[in-house]
Amino acid sequence: MGKKAWKLLCCLLIYVPLLVSSQDLVKSKIADKKLRICVVEGTGLYKKGAQNCPTLEAKSDIECVYGVDRLDCLRKIQKGTAHFGVFSPEDLLAARWIGAEILVTSELRFHNEFFEYQIVAVVDNEAHINTARELKGSKFCHPGHQIQNHWTEVLADYFETKLVPRECEDDLSPTESRIKAVANFFGPSCKAGPWVSDPEEDRILKNKYPSLCQLCYNPYQCGIGDKHWGRRGPLYCLTSGAGEVAWVRLDDVKSHFGVRQSWITGCNSNLHIVFLSSIF
Repeated sequence: MGKKAWKLLCCLLIYVPLLVSSQDLVKSKIADKKLRICVVEGTGLYKKGAQNCPTLEAKSDIECVYGVDRLDCLRKIQKGTAHFGVFSPEDLLAARWIGAEILVTSELRFHNEFFEYQIVAVVDNEAHINTARELKGSKFCHPGHQIQNHWTEVLADYFETKLVPRECEDDLSPTESRIKAVANFFGPSCKAGPWVSDPEEDRILKNKYPSLCQLCYNPYQCGIGDKHWGRRGPLYCLTSGAGEVAWVRLDDVKSHFGVRQSWITGCNSNLHIVFLSSIF
């Protein structure tokens, strides 16, 4: 990386510790005297529900109810088919949107930091980007989709959601409308991983909006495991000279660049973006 200068265009979202959320169990009449926890079964190494739930049910008055995702668990709590679950802050925002009545009972902390982690945008100084408006047309390194390790779709897309204006188009699905808007706003980018769950539709969309795969290490595949996919992927995309702006976790930035501290130099109140000085 030599003497090449980078700066942080930070910080659109601060991710606070996990929360335990539940309905008002005092008012809830539970006929069988069992509490039902909604859990989301993971995949691969993260598939723990089938392993741990039988032990939990055998040693306590708690039963497991499986949800497709955490939003599904919120719906189950709202309908009364589950009583409580473990959620992240953005899930509570979703709960507010759907009008779910929930009670935050506990906060889970795994370290002494005030926030669990922070998300930042790292910008190449040579791109001469100093304001959010100047990000239009920039080469964007996105972490991608279906990242299991402490990353969510809400966090992954938060940056572009705040930046990119969208219009309702009758002939496009909401998903394609969002993808089209991002492709029109940014220049060549890497947004690897499945954009939609159906592989055939995913391929159609990637063929239709190829600029969002142009900076990926394998532009055609544009999938999970790409060198520019994942938590560190955007940093490799940026430092290889391919991209101009990367959306990443601050702790990954510090580890990647060997940085311990940054200094705030300015602020854009419209997007809650803080501009930090060069870290070299």
